[in-house]
Amino acid sequence: MTGDAAAKAKAAGVKSVGSGTAGAVNNDMTGRGFETTVTTSDGTKVEVHLDSSYQVMQGPGDHGGPDGPGGFRG
Repeated sequence: MTGDAAAKAKAAGVKSVGSGTAGAVNNDMTGRGFETTVTTSDGTKVEVHLDSSYQVMQGPGDHGGPDGPGGFRG
């Protein structure tokens, strides 16, 4: 994904984690939102899931950014 939607998703993903660099943006598996992986300064990768309004989503098993909903550290 590219363009304005990707830029907004990347910015929202980085904001949810606190800082870092967002990678490629894809549609999430539901097709109604986005997902991106943010790499923090220490190299930790955090998968962030966003709804169509660029809000971090929470669902069963989601751990969020470092302390919030929507992704996991791996």
